[in-house]
Amino acid sequence: MVIIKKSVLNSFGAKYPDAIPSLNEWYAKVKAADWRNHADLQTMFLSADYITNERYVFNIKGNHYRIVVRIRFSSRTVFIKFIGTHKSYDSIDPATIEQQYKVEMTMEISTAAQYEQALKEIEALMNAFSDGENTINDSKIGDLAKTIEEYEDRHVVMPMPLVIKKTETVPDVIELKMFEKKMKRKDMAKLLGITDTRLSEVMHGKRKINMELAKRLYNTLGIDPKFILEKS
Repeated sequence: MVIIKKSVLNSFGAKYPDAIPSLNEWYAKVKAADWRNHADLQTMFLSADYITNERYVFNIKGNHYRIVVRIRFSSRTVFIKFIGTHKSYDSIDPATIEQQYKVEMTMEISTAAQYEQALKEIEALMNAFSDGENTINDSKIGDLAKTIEEYEDRHVVMPMPLVIKKTETVPDVIELKMFEKKMKRKDMAKLLGITDTRLSEVMHGKRKINMELAKRLYNTLGIDPKFILEKS
């Protein structure tokens, strides 16, 4: 799934460090999921409750904390609307929190202002039609969600590295190195001497690691060449 507004996870984790492992576990599971409907979601999160207006609430760290998201299954988009303590959750209306106004669509994000604007735009698109009601609208949501995610990948550093799967990949290790060095992806690209676009393609499995990049990963980050060869 494509998760947007993950910057709130970063901010919340900084304020509530005890929530970090559970937040990262939730993020990793949702990111790897491919939900097509409510039934698919519940096979992974039995305790997740549907509220209304495409909103779902997830319990975090044994119900100490709660996350409210808006899910558009047709475009595989998960929009984080709220995260807080159980007490703060009781003070909000999860069905309407953080509603935005309808604005014109923009597909390029390079500044913080454009990022905030894009969050408003995707909210407006989600409000325009129900899930699956308009395929053109759903396609726009999917494209914009990926654009927002791309911006967040460049500019948002998670409070801890995401849960690494049993079968580690080179992107997993690069992500761990980014965390250890407190680097954003654009900074890692600069360190490796490649473009941010190229690193993005490698991280998302759209581009293979050639010999030149393998050497840079070894010389700069100390990643074992044998591991790179086996996992590439």
